[in-house]
Amino acid sequence: MLVDQCLQELHSILKRPQYKGLGCVTAESCTGGGIGEALTSISGISQWYWGGWITYSNQMKQDFLHVPKLTLKNHGAVSPETVSAMALHAAQQADANISVAVSGIAGPDGGSIEKPVGTVYFAWTCSVFNIDLKLVMISFLKWIQDEMKLAIIAQPTLQKLSNASMKLTTSNNAQDYSVLILGIQFSGDRQQVRSQTIAVALRGWVEILNT
Repeated sequence: MLVDQCLQELHSILKRPQYKGLGCVTAESCTGGGIGEALTSISGISQWYWGGWITYSNQMKQDFLHVPKLTLKNHGAVSPETVSAMALHAAQQADANISVAVSGIAGPDGGSIEKPVGTVYFAWTCSVFNIDLKLVMISFLKWIQDEMKLAIIAQPTLQKLSNASMKLTTSNNAQDYSVLILGIQFSGDRQQVRSQTIAVALRGWVEILNT
């Protein structure tokens, strides 16, 4: 199972000496806590995984992850703009080094012509080192295509954002973050979409931390 494979690889990478004390958090919408559940299946993962948010409604995204109301109004909950805000605010509030956020349409309802069922956006943040987007994405996209044979609906982008640029004011965290954003069109039923989303979310951390 891809989720189990990703977990094993991630756990092996996290045990490297340079990642001692690394703090990881999650911000989930369509997976409903599935990423956190997968991570906590590993004994001792609390050394790195600190916790996460399940923000299923737009109001929860605003109240607990401080996603701007205008972002949700103008772009929707399932968008690069929303997941990047979710990932950044989660990392900032927890003073964590890395985070992942997901928001999508697992189905069977809720799809549209612009955003059909199976549309999922991801954002990964990292503050501990510079991400080489080219190296990460060559490997990551190859894994997505070879292992999952999925369609990329939003080409990966990398942003450098700071507390000032994001107006992050909920803590004293002064870290700047690299943010990697990706959109994917999944196939399958609701459970399959959610499972594939969890696998890709975990794999993103594998690729980023393995560079």
